[in-house]
Amino acid sequence: MKRLLFSGYFKIHGAEHGSATSRSGCSRAKPITHTGSGIFCCILLVCIFGCAKTYTPPEKLMLNGEVSLNSKPVAAGTISFEPYGAQAARSEAKVPIVNGKYELSENDKLFPGQYLVRISVEGAKVPPTYGEQSTQVVNVSDEYPTKFDFKM
Repeated sequence: MKRLLFSGYFKIHGAEHGSATSRSGCSRAKPITHTGSGIFCCILLVCIFGCAKTYTPPEKLMLNGEVSLNSKPVAAGTISFEPYGAQAARSEAKVPIVNGKYELSENDKLFPGQYLVRISVEGAKVPPTYGEQSTQVVNVSDEYPTKFDFKM
């Protein structure tokens, strides 16, 4: 039975029993290797699991700065940062201006991106380009300073 299975192995793999001989005349089977498919599988696994990057959301950033009107610090008011352009789903913030300064709290931090800035001042009229018709856009990025001053 062993001989039959053994000889069947060689017939299936392209050789008759005893036809694969070494230099010494002994009949030996040539091992069949599957290195091509093995290497392919390894490369495929590396590409699937080794090259896959996990998504890391961008870190929110804290902003601060100074706001002045007619060269004087704004005593009281608010400043808002609204997502601008294609980033409409991003975070927004509205914080108080006190003694000419503002600072976003831990809860108000912003994702990197562009934001439209609107400023309101208690008891004073703000130039339209800083108020309701604002044209002030800031680029919030961890590559740039996060201090933005506004002189109206």
